[in-house]
Amino acid sequence: MPESVSRVKVETLKNLGAEIIFHGKVFDEVLDYAMSLANREDLLFVHSTNEPLLYPRVSTIHLEVVDDLSYVDVVINPIDGGSGASSAVIVYKSVNPSIKVIGVQAEGAPSVYLSLKEGRLISTGYARTIAEGLTTARAYELPFSILRGRIDDVVLVSDDEMLRAIKELALMLGRSRSRRVPSHWPLP
Repeated sequence: MPESVSRVKVETLKNLGAEIIFHGKVFDEVLDYAMSLANREDLLFVHSTNEPLLYPRVSTIHLEVVDDLSYVDVVINPIDGGSGASSAVIVYKSVNPSIKVIGVQAEGAPSVYLSLKEGRLISTGYARTIAEGLTTARAYELPFSILRGRIDDVVLVSDDEMLRAIKELALMLGRSRSRRVPSHWPLP
């Protein structure tokens, strides 16, 4: 896992019995290391983005949305490697081709955005964002092939925009639940 991964993810995986190895700052460094480790130690490697058998499982969250919110007409999905956005496109466009699927990617990690705009796989070589779940420095073949020509749009958002959105959502949820948002949360 990247050195910057959240403690919640680490503890969850430890509780499931995983051995955690930290390596690198971004997803792609971890991926490269995991592939070389699997090769060196003759282990089975399952790619987290380019493995087609994972997509039906990733799609279940979008099927739940369709079941719960049959009136959905626009879906906004974050993009890291692209498996979630690809699954969103597959599910929503299969249910109703008029449902718009908009991808959102951190402007400090724009590899998928740039790849879709230019029509070819792009590796930026960097991922500079506070959103540790969106730190991918390159686009991957399988999600690119699914998203290309199917996703309605992809937009880039800054870290400041993400922080403002998080705070606004927390305030909205706080009002609906009569809970206060911690005053130490940053607002750019």
